[in-house]
Amino acid sequence: MLSKVMDAWSGLVDGFYRKQFGGNERIRLYESMTALLENGVPLDLALDRIGSIYSDGGRRARHPIALASYGIGKAVDGGKTLAQACLNWVPYQEHAVISAGEKSGNLIQAFSDCVRIIEARQKVMKLVLSTALYPIFVWSLMAYLLNVVATRVVPAMSRSSNPEAWTGAPMVLHIIATFVTNWGTLVLCLVVALIVTSIVTLPYRANACTGPHA
Repeated sequence: MLSKVMDAWSGLVDGFYRKQFGGNERIRLYESMTALLENGVPLDLALDRIGSIYSDGGRRARHPIALASYGIGKAVDGGKTLAQACLNWVPYQEHAVISAGEKSGNLIQAFSDCVRIIEARQKVMKLVLSTALYPIFVWSLMAYLLNVVATRVVPAMSRSSNPEAWTGAPMVLHIIATFVTNWGTLVLCLVVALIVTSIVTLPYRANACTGPHA
């Protein structure tokens, strides 16, 4: 029973570290593979050597690059192609590039293309995030001001006169306050959900804008 619990815990920990195998880690793996292959090191040996380097001889066995190298290497040793072995470790676009490079016998170029894809995707992400900061600040300030109007300004005004009799600017403030009070939280949640969804799905949508270069 204890061994099953330990195995399950180890699997969860490995899964967590596998999720850390992001764009920067993949760039380092691709560049390391390129350097070793250019020096005539066989594919399986290159994967094992990279895993050994990043695991620091086993002292950092759960380093993301070490986990990826050993995982891919184990699959290759088991008879899978490199593209098949990479399927659970890299995004689909990079997997397709590796598969094409493996079929054409030019993995070095494929790895270089993968690096360019990641770098292009990261540039798109940085551009979008930097462009979005100012609008987010403005909308946050607007939300704060609307909240002040709804919770402080209008209630203070309503204590001195009947809101039903208001006209002009006071009436507009009353309408805004009513909307914010009744629907403000829902609208805010929807806007936040939209922003988060846009940011999370951006890498996948950016794939349409990036691709391997000759």
